[in-house]
Amino acid sequence: MKKLIVLSFLLMTTIFVNAQRRGGPPSPEMRAEKMVAELTTELNLSTAQQTQLKEIFAEQQQNRKAGGKNMRDLSQEEKEAFRAERKAGKAEMDNKIAAILTPAQLETFQKLETEKKANRGQRGGAQGKEGRGKGKAKNKGKGKKGQGKGKGKNKEKATPEMRAEKRTEKLTETLGLDANQQDAVYKLFL
Repeated sequence: MKKLIVLSFLLMTTIFVNAQRRGGPPSPEMRAEKMVAELTTELNLSTAQQTQLKEIFAEQQQNRKAGGKNMRDLSQEEKEAFRAERKAGKAEMDNKIAAILTPAQLETFQKLETEKKANRGQRGGAQGKEGRGKGKAKNKGKGKKGQGKGKGKNKEKATPEMRAEKRTEKLTETLGLDANQQDAVYKLFL
């Protein structure tokens, strides 16, 4: 029992220290740089293209941050207007990107976008949009995020081992745990 308490304390301390080091979520400029860095490796961008794309992505991130709204607080008409506005902004950004990239780069970029969109539904497991609940107490019927309580018929129920493994992987990715720490964290979650 003492080992469990010590391990829990150690885990919480590690998470707290790591959160303090990070300094919060990345700025829009940092996100834009990350996006450009990823595209540079995938598309072999020139320095001029990198600069132009960085400006576009930084502008997009700023607009997203400024226009961020809680969808739950909006009426149905406001939600539709917001989605239409986002869609128009995305189309405008895609046109700007298309003007910067070569035809071959644009084709690869569009494939990457399609893959990213397909993977977005895979985040919480093997479910699509229907399965993503909010995990809040007031949303009792929706289930927790990633639990896969969508409308799909052939869904596997997540076992405690699967959930522990997934949570351990996430912490390993976030904190960079070594094998011993991973094992201890897995046992704790299990």
